Amino acid sequence: MKSVAANRVIVDASTLLTNHYITLSDDGEVIEVAPLELCRVEPSMTRFYNGLITTDVSENKRVVGKEIKLLVSERLEKGYSGRLLLWKNLSLSELKITEHTVVEVL
Repeated sequence: MKSVAANRVIVDASTLLTNHYITLSDDGEVIEVAPLELCRVEPSMTRFYNGLITTDVSENKRVVGKEIKLLVSERLEKGYSGRLLLWKNLSLSELKITEHTVVEVL
């Protein structure tokens, strides 16, 4: 089991969460998505990231100027077992891809 957390998490095109963590099973399936403030004890396995976490977005859709939340097609919820992406070097208020945006698979 592992946990990841970020400043922002996109659940779907209309849901943007702030300061949330995601707990994953050993198989990579989402077990929980919850606010950090509910976490009474920080698990040592939690990785905190400065950026945005989303479900998988195909590379051909990652175009400069596009709003990331409109590219997300799979809902980030309990049971999701696809790839999670970490988006870095972007404005967390605009959530648009820039020429400096870096995407990593978590």
